[in-house]
Amino acid sequence: MKPVFNKGQLNPTITTPSQLVKLCTENVNERQQALLKKYKLDQLKAYGIDEEKGTLRFLLKDDSSHEFEAVPVGVWNAKENKWVWSWSNSSMGVNLYAKSAALKGLSEIINSTDFTEPVIDCDAHKSQMISVIATEYIGGIGRFIAPQGDFRLHFILLKKKD
Repeated sequence: MKPVFNKGQLNPTITTPSQLVKLCTENVNERQQALLKKYKLDQLKAYGIDEEKGTLRFLLKDDSSHEFEAVPVGVWNAKENKWVWSWSNSSMGVNLYAKSAALKGLSEIINSTDFTEPVIDCDAHKSQMISVIATEYIGGIGRFIAPQGDFRLHFILLKKKD
């Protein structure tokens, strides 16, 4: 994996948006595949969000479960093609909001309104791009996109809880 971010700064060898997206996607996909394989998350039966603890719990088809520390990235509204950054929603649980606030650092290193405005126009492809960039920035071990009707809640998985 090629390092994309180091101590909150963009690797200076990355000079184009397409290079940024490509490297983040490659890195996150590699970690995501390892995560799915290790914890069998492709056998998902149900999931739950604990806003107070800032975790996601996954129940598998064999009734085993795994809990991960999580960071909410944002919500994509498929009906309206809008993205809402989680850092703009202070009404969520304190732990989740505090974790998502770290993503505001992206606005300081990526010169785009996509990372500075709390709500942006966004299609499905762009929502995935934003999610993988955020996952790479935070150093997540993977990500989870929770379906909620017309909405997709994007989360970064940080580490497994014991």
